Order: sequence, then C-alpha cells, then structure tokens
Amino acid sequence: MALQLQRLGDRVETIVMFDSHPPSCYAGPIPSAEAYALVLPRLACRAMGIDLDTLPEGSQSWEGLQRHLMERAGLGAADWEGDDAGGFEQAWMHHHHALKRHRPTGTFLGDLVYFEAHEPQPEFISELNISVEAGIAEREWKRLCTGGFQHLRVPGDHYTLLSERNAPAIGDALLKAMSVSR
Repeated sequence: MALQLQRLGDRVETIVMFDSHPPSCYAGPIPSAEAYALVLPRLACRAMGIDLDTLPEGSQSWEGLQRHLMERAGLGAADWEGDDAGGFEQAWMHHHHALKRHRPTGTFLGDLVYFEAHEPQPEFISELNISVEAGIAEREWKRLCTGGFQHLRVPGDHYTLLSERNAPAIGDALLKAMSVSR
C-alpha cells in the first residue's frame, strides 16, 4: 500500500510492521478449505490465550468455538448467527490467499520499523504452507526499503504479540522506534 501511495505522489516516510512475514514465507500452495477449518480454531484460541484442549466437547471446530465464546459472553444464537458467523473465517481466508499471491513490485522510499515476535512460530503455520526461517524477515524487508531499518524484538508470537499481556512492551518499543525515526 505504501508503494501505491508513493506512486500516486503521496508522502509516506515510515512503514511500521508487526511481525509481518515476508512474501517468500508464503511461497507454498494455497491450503485447502479443510486445512483452514482445522487451523482457525487453534489460531483463534492462541490469540485469545485459551487452551483449545480444555474447552467443552464440541467447541474444537470454528463454529463450536464461536458458539462457546458467545454463550460464555451471555449472548444467544440470534446475536451471532447469519452472515457474521462465517464472515471472519472468509475474511481470514481471503487475506491469506492475498498474501500467497502478492509480491512487492518496487522499493519503498523511506524507513521501515519491523517488530519481530520473540517467541517461536506456532507449529500449525506449516499446515497453512507458511515457512518462516530465522532471519528471513530482516533480510527481505531491509532489501525492499531505501531508508533506515529498525528491527525490534518484542514479546509474544505472531498471534499473541498484540495481546493485552504484551501491550506495555509493544507500546514502549513503538515509542522508542518513533523517537528514533524522527
């Protein structure tokens, strides 16, 4: 998006990325609908800090997990059924498909601040044909910008770095990064 804005003549000085996997990590084939269906509940539970294995029977599927969370929040079926029930799943799949297809077509003329999650990637990302090797993000993103490059390691993994428990560390790192880039 920053490249598109720059091509239109807009001024974009800095990009901030939160554990964004570079394009080469998505080089494998697009996963099947079944693979997405198996991974989504695990991804959602990880992001929310919930142990999927401790949930009641029938809560391990995406639909079951949604039902369990809504019931836990005191909401009834009428509050969550319909188009919204599958909306997140579809949006996530479309997002992932776009990541599989998109490749940057130029070099960003500016600075890049890259926040890398400190904890290892969850094992289920390989089921989505995502392959993240050590150091790849810094090498690839640095190559795609002409300005300064700040690489900051922050707590969490790809799905938990923006969680409530990691927010203070992310905030401190963001303030530090922004003061350096000015």
